[in-house]
Amino acid sequence: MLYGILQEDPSIDDNRKLIAVFATPLSILSEPQGILVESINLKRYGMEQTVQRWVIEAEIVPQDEPPEIFSNRVTNGEVGDIFIQMPQPYSARSSKIEGSTRILADALKRSTTLRVQGAFVPNLFICIGSFPSKVYLVTKVDNTAGTINIFPGLRENVAVDTPIFHSEDVIMRANYDLSVIKGMQYDNGILASMGTLRLVEVV
Repeated sequence: MLYGILQEDPSIDDNRKLIAVFATPLSILSEPQGILVESINLKRYGMEQTVQRWVIEAEIVPQDEPPEIFSNRVTNGEVGDIFIQMPQPYSARSSKIEGSTRILADALKRSTTLRVQGAFVPNLFICIGSFPSKVYLVTKVDNTAGTINIFPGLRENVAVDTPIFHSEDVIMRANYDLSVIKGMQYDNGILASMGTLRLVEVV
């Protein structure tokens, strides 16, 4: 499966056309980092932030036709929403969440343990609720208890029977970072590229 920037909101006619395909190197980062200070006797004191967003940094596959991403970048600026087919962590075993997945019990904002229905796999991304929505990472699966742990904690309360999206249905709403050029560069004379893209989740 290819990952990249979608042409439009996929909730519109389920359009999954990619206008830019991610290439390596590709990084998926969690921001912001925690706060860490050291005392004069070198003891460390740390504090985790209560807010979180995902950031994708990636090259894109060069194109030999005028790329749609060029106009997408200049029209959306740094505050217009774009939609990302979220890259799933690579697995040599092709690990994949299967079946119908949903919430089985009400959960409160900031909860990290959820009762769920479905065959989940740890270390894959999911979305909960409306489509597209906040992206979460499944950190642990307890099949006996029928629960999963997620990171970060829930951004808002969720009710029983709320759907959980997985696999190709994990779509991240994002903005272009200021570092992404509003223009085009050409490699080897004819291949259009925009250099490294930095895409920041909307929270």
